[in-house]
Amino acid sequence: PLELDDIGLVILTSGTTQGQRRGALLSHRSLCGTAQYMNERMGIDSSVRDLVTAPLEHGFGMGRARCALHAGGTVIFQSGLFSPRAVIDEMRRRDCNMLSAAVSAIVLLLDNEDAELKALADRIRWLEMGTGHLKPFHRGALAESLPHTRCFMTYGLTEAIRSTFLELNVDLAKIDSVGKPTPWVRLQIVGDDGAVAPTGIEGRIQVDGVNKASGYFGFQGAWDAKQSGDWLDTGDRGILDDEGFLTFIGRNDDMINVGGLKV
Repeated sequence: PLELDDIGLVILTSGTTQGQRRGALLSHRSLCGTAQYMNERMGIDSSVRDLVTAPLEHGFGMGRARCALHAGGTVIFQSGLFSPRAVIDEMRRRDCNMLSAAVSAIVLLLDNEDAELKALADRIRWLEMGTGHLKPFHRGALAESLPHTRCFMTYGLTEAIRSTFLELNVDLAKIDSVGKPTPWVRLQIVGDDGAVAPTGIEGRIQVDGVNKASGYFGFQGAWDAKQSGDWLDTGDRGILDDEGFLTFIGRNDDMINVGGLKV
């Protein structure tokens, strides 16, 4: 018998910010809860046929698989190296109505297969991009190419996936942000003193909610160091506006102080 707080998945972080890959422990509560709120936010139903171009061992790829299956839909994985032409061909061959890809992959599609992407516009109901920076030019190009598609950008990390959502074709006035958290997730900005920062002031991003991991496999001390009460300190910096939209600034540990200015 399974309990909600039993661990159902261990998924490795990238290791790019900590120097060592660590296994984030995800409970059944987190796995089911995140799939449910992601589907609710994106309007995913059992008709979904999601072509996932990210590897299954990555948090983004695994998350998309879980969401499609949670809704009773179908997930299709693209094998081999990413190719814009192969994505277009696979979308047609597999009759996919959703595409999930990294921001860099979406840029390659827009730069190399924009006409073919536009030809699929009436077929693609949903698109989700992983966390990353999409330049304003490409955001505009994507909205023009897929005007009726629900296009989502998200912010998250392996330890707290899909913490915010931005629907590109709806929240055009907030196009430079990474969206708002769902009702299942809390998010706050704190200053260097640990106090909650006022609206519009940059600080460290902290997250709490059903999407939060339960710890690191074999690295409990490292996990404890990232906790601040109920909050997970992401190591990222951002700004919250008065409507709750998050602007992502960058990694806290990628910045240095030069003459009182953060660079």
